[in-house]
Amino acid sequence: EFFNRTSYLEGWLDVNREETKWIMSMIPIMKSKLEGRGARIIFGYYPNTNNIHVDDPRHQTWMSFNQEIKKRYNVNILDPYPFLVKNATKRSMVRSVVDKHPSCEAHGIIAEFYLKYFKAEKGG
Repeated sequence: EFFNRTSYLEGWLDVNREETKWIMSMIPIMKSKLEGRGARIIFGYYPNTNNIHVDDPRHQTWMSFNQEIKKRYNVNILDPYPFLVKNATKRSMVRSVVDKHPSCEAHGIIAEFYLKYFKAEKGG
């Protein structure tokens, strides 16, 4: 009953839910541990690919969560969804109707987003 896709979906809307607090509390710990070892951490997420459009309410849910992380811990989470919307060749980019896992093409678009981000960070 914990941490599965179906029952946990609404939890992202409630930042005071026990599981959400736990996940949120781990972000600054991971950041601190890695930076303490000389590494730099960059957070991102993988958006839904089964109903791609500008007004997808799931994207707003993620943005609310990301804003809360920024407010509480001053940590940014990269948002590839606008890039996916702009570059998607169809509204649903999943492998099958049943599992809704992203298609190879969707993976390519998301990979391109992060690749462009890292290249820009390096200055080229």
